[in-house]
Amino acid sequence: MDEQPSVSNVRTYIEGEEKSEVKVERQDASVIREFVNPSPVPTSPEETIKETLHPSVYLNPKRGAFDGDAKDWSFRQGDQIIVATIRDKDFLKRCMSGEYRLNYSDLLTVDLLERQRVIGTLVSKPTYEIVKVTNYVVGARQDKLDLDV
Repeated sequence: MDEQPSVSNVRTYIEGEEKSEVKVERQDASVIREFVNPSPVPTSPEETIKETLHPSVYLNPKRGAFDGDAKDWSFRQGDQIIVATIRDKDFLKRCMSGEYRLNYSDLLTVDLLERQRVIGTLVSKPTYEIVKVTNYVVGARQDKLDLDV
């Protein structure tokens, strides 16, 4: 219809069934065309990454790689468990050398980087990086019992 400006509408029907007639007005043609040939939708949704640095976060060690591997350390933050990569090379060296012997009751104060990804409208689980361990406090240790009686 767009190619022929003098045409104001089109009527169509199923052959032999006059009552099936449908009339399409010129102003409806663009809507029908969009329905039949929709505009392309982006194939990959937009990705957004939000990074938030949380200074002076308190953590208790849960599990670590004491051979110097920076990945997949876990910590307790209250009743929440977070898994983090440690970027503080000095802290990792002290753990490897035995200067720091972490225990579940120890307290770490860290600068924690939280990274959140949003792809389209889907929010991913946040990832964490310990940028710097700013304080390490040794927690209470239980004395060994002397079993020789």
